[in-house]
Amino acid sequence: MMKGQAGFEFYAAILLFVIAITYVFFQITTAFPKGLEEIRRQTLLSEAFQISEILIKDAGEPNDWYLNVSNAKRIGLANESFSQLGIISFRKSKVVNDTCNLNYNLFKKLLGLNYDVGILLKHENVPIINCTRPYSGIYVAKISRIVSFENRSYGELTVWVY
Repeated sequence: MMKGQAGFEFYAAILLFVIAITYVFFQITTAFPKGLEEIRRQTLLSEAFQISEILIKDAGEPNDWYLNVSNAKRIGLANESFSQLGIISFRKSKVVNDTCNLNYNLFKKLLGLNYDVGILLKHENVPIINCTRPYSGIYVAKISRIVSFENRSYGELTVWVY
């Protein structure tokens, strides 16, 4: 073989190297957006769970915030007169429903939300809180939980975050 001449093996090796680099590049660029989408979905699920925890286990601040919403610092559905938290107050539920449907931005502020949210609280399949907003897009997280009311009955709380 003479100097300066490349053989068939050299060109085949270069071609295989370029194909391998191209394959790896396309695998990375298609996997990265899927990973970001999953991270976004998990973040929304976490946010939905946290909102449901706040609503169920927090009485709000002050405890009787439902008497005057304009003085409320934080809202919660827990009945403050019970020794254990997690028992939903019917009065607070009604005020939350009214506040959400009359002034959604105040509702979001009192919950400390950065995302849009929809909340549905049912007692014996009758909605007590029906605070939903239309949403667009594919990023939606939903969580449903069984809740207990002050009259020892049960219901379902559903929270959507988008």
